[in-house]
Amino acid sequence: MSIVNNPWSLSSFTSSGGEPDLRQVFRSFIFGTGPGSVPKGTYFIIRHMRTDEKGTRISCTCRTDGQQEAAQNVGHLCRFCGGEGYLWDDTLIKGYLSWEYPQEDVSRGRPFGRWSPEAPVLYLEYNSEIAVHDRILEPEKDFEGNLINPLQTESRYAVVAVHKMRGDRGRIEYIRVRLGEVHKNAT
Repeated sequence: MSIVNNPWSLSSFTSSGGEPDLRQVFRSFIFGTGPGSVPKGTYFIIRHMRTDEKGTRISCTCRTDGQQEAAQNVGHLCRFCGGEGYLWDDTLIKGYLSWEYPQEDVSRGRPFGRWSPEAPVLYLEYNSEIAVHDRILEPEKDFEGNLINPLQTESRYAVVAVHKMRGDRGRIEYIRVRLGEVHKNAT
């Protein structure tokens, strides 16, 4: 049995060198751009923390001098920063969220087989702008994966690490974002 016009054949994504172009493969996986492909990605919001010319995050007015945390009244978050303590801008993006188990490190004398919680990892396109101080918001979606309007946040994650996954000749192929501090039904 042969498959005619297989959209997942390597010839659909080859670069000039004959090897698969990982950017095209990733784009087809997330956005469903290949013939007959179905998008696997979903929408997320990157909450970019604003920084000054020195790269220092800009504090919100709800933080007073010497105060390390944002002012949070009982049942109310700051209307400017949402309790983050810093000013931010939101960007709607598409990515793929996966849950992975951290590797056990038995070489350093840690016991093997201890319980390891799942850690969320978000995969983004190679040209996505994201930094460690940013947040990822996962909007609520219906059963078909469509965003619910008005937009509500299902989960909020802190960006723990940003890995620019490089391929041949050092070109960034995609971005792997390690997430932490999972908050369900966060604003």
